[in-house]
Amino acid sequence: MSQNINLEPRLTRRQERLLIALFVHGESRISEFEDDFDAHPDTLRRDLDGLADAGYVEISQEGVGGAANPANVYSLTSKGSEFAHEVSVSDSNSSVLESLDEQERKIAELQAEVRYLKQQTEAQEHYIRQLVEFAEMRGYDIETWSPDE
Repeated sequence: MSQNINLEPRLTRRQERLLIALFVHGESRISEFEDDFDAHPDTLRRDLDGLADAGYVEISQEGVGGAANPANVYSLTSKGSEFAHEVSVSDSNSSVLESLDEQERKIAELQAEVRYLKQQTEAQEHYIRQLVEFAEMRGYDIETWSPDE
């Protein structure tokens, strides 16, 4: 009696997420994953290289800033697409893509809020500088306040 034994290495959760991200977004570069994954670009590169070695991902090169700076572009092979599709539609993971979409929406909202708050901070700092200059022109002695005091 023979058993079918799967000799392929088990994928890490991050590698599975990378495959799903490629499934959703198509061809991508490392820089496009950096905001969505809490990992160093070298770690992501190693994960993607491992996925390429296992036949899930194909790596091509694209010129960036001239021939001296090629960038790797990652895309799914048919094996990678099948795996990502199975993971995304399986019963236990049926909401993976919805969850990724929701997380991306939340990230975009937070990034927009950060940009807004930075703009507001810059505007307030400019206003304070104008008030200090005005007060000094009127002869008032202004002490600069520091939050460390």
